[in-house]
Amino acid sequence: YIPRSFIIFPLNQRIIKTTGFIAKTAWAGAAYNLLLYILASHVLGAMWYLSSIGRQFSCWSNVCKKDNALRVLDCLPSFLDCKSLDQPERQYWQNVTQVLSHCDATSSTTNFKFGMFAEAFTTQVATTDFVSKYLYCLWWGLRNLSSYGQNITTSVYLGETLFCITICIFGLILFTLLIGNMQTSLQSMSVRVEEWRVKRRDTEEWMRHRQLPPELQERVR
Repeated sequence: YIPRSFIIFPLNQRIIKTTGFIAKTAWAGAAYNLLLYILASHVLGAMWYLSSIGRQFSCWSNVCKKDNALRVLDCLPSFLDCKSLDQPERQYWQNVTQVLSHCDATSSTTNFKFGMFAEAFTTQVATTDFVSKYLYCLWWGLRNLSSYGQNITTSVYLGETLFCITICIFGLILFTLLIGNMQTSLQSMSVRVEEWRVKRRDTEEWMRHRQLPPELQERVR
């Protein structure tokens, strides 16, 4: 979606530059701009969800390394893979390890800082069905893109900070494009109205010059 987004927005500007407008009616233009905004929110929400899962995996990996360093319990990287859920040694490890409890984003005693990604686990988005997961991620993208990420609580994690900066900049760019498209639509509508007035005036002058009967003039109008 990210490469596709880099193609869609420049193509949108080329269409406006060539034709002067993106749609023939104001409603069609508004719907088109709304679809672009929803697409951007969808991409943003998907990136947030994938980053949340990656952040959870990072916590598990860090705690596993600490357990292996202390030689408390062998924590193999394969235990964090879903493919090993049915393995007996993995089930034994799950019953005695504290890796999962130390990486519980819903617990106040967890030392790992999830930051903006904690919401994916406190709201149980990661464990819900696909439709609810998709709609919530779309809502997350719409909410934070429209507010430029002002309501996001972040940690000092570098990737998280860069992601928030990207949200803020991307929101400002979309807002600027929206204002520009609205101005272009208004200008194109004004041009079409002026062209209609000139055409009507020329028609009236032509009918008066030809001295057409009033009944025929009404039919022409």
